Amino acid sequence: MKYRLLYLLFFGSSLPLLFAQPTFAQVTQITGIKYRLTEKGLEIILVTSAPKNLLSFPTIQAKTRIFNIPKAQLSLPCGKFFRRENPVQGVQSISVTSENTNQVSIVVQGEKSLPKVIVSISPAKIDCIKCSFQYTEELREKSIEGIAEVVLDIDEQGNVTQVSLGRSSGNTEIDNAVLTQVKKMKFIDNACGQKNILLRANFIIRGSLLHQRAIEEYRMRGRQESLRQRLRKEGE
Repeated sequence: MKYRLLYLLFFGSSLPLLFAQPTFAQVTQITGIKYRLTEKGLEIILVTSAPKNLLSFPTIQAKTRIFNIPKAQLSLPCGKFFRRENPVQGVQSISVTSENTNQVSIVVQGEKSLPKVIVSISPAKIDCIKCSFQYTEELREKSIEGIAEVVLDIDEQGNVTQVSLGRSSGNTEIDNAVLTQVKKMKFIDNACGQKNILLRANFIIRGSLLHQRAIEEYRMRGRQESLRQRLRKEGE
């Protein structure tokens, strides 16, 4: 009898920055800054534990786009200033500063022309570039399944620097496979790197008891997230 293996990797995704601001808003703490080049241009991702609508109408000065975000401040592990020279093709520099307690300024300067820039917010701590697990033939043949959690650190370039097992799957072979493959993963550049990131990998056979529990947990996560978003909107 053939089984179909399900592999799930959970991590957050970025959300578009909305051009609206609540009338009474608390100062939003930006705890991480990431960037990547997309088909639409340079995307700058602001990481915050409490994503909400932020006002950011860009202004243009020659080859430069400037975003001034009120009701926000930088709270990076390495300080209140971030700058990258030649971060991606066509961009001369990115600088993000928190000049006062209520405003964050993002300045993107193009090399030869005005760069296309998208600013996003994200509740996620990480964004993956290369992070697919390969289920080995040996594990497939044994029909071994399990859930493992790992804790990792990444540097400013998104490379994994430290990794340890956060929760065992109950099977040494799965744990070792996950630990080995996580070390080769690649994430989006982050201003100060990230520490103590929790990553979860599920190796599940369709129709098993573990599969059923995983589906129920996934649904519960969705319900909890919907509730959190509704409470945030009501609070605004």
